[in-house]
Amino acid sequence: MPYTTPTASELKTRHPAFIDSDSDYVDAVIADANRFVDDSWFIDDYQPAIMFLAAHMLICEGALNGSVKGVITSEAMGDASASYDNSQPSVSDYHSTSYGRRFVALLRVNQPGVETT
Repeated sequence: MPYTTPTASELKTRHPAFIDSDSDYVDAVIADANRFVDDSWFIDDYQPAIMFLAAHMLICEGALNGSVKGVITSEAMGDASASYDNSQPSVSDYHSTSYGRRFVALLRVNQPGVETT
């Protein structure tokens, strides 16, 4: 099986949160993410890694149009209240999204010498 770059359609199937995102935009972000994953990776990790990284990048670029409220920073019970940190995560901070953390897990398997903080 050859290494093939995933398409926007494949990313949207795997990560349905992005189903309403413009496919040309998603393809452009996939192309960016593809620069970080090459054929030295295990073939079974190749497409998932690109899709996890692209999804992380999409979140960081605000592709969900504000539908993600952010991390809860405080909450209350009486009259139900919650506060969120809705600042956009940094693309370089892989640990700021679940997609980035999944990418890092695959990165550690495929490129164990690479440091991520």
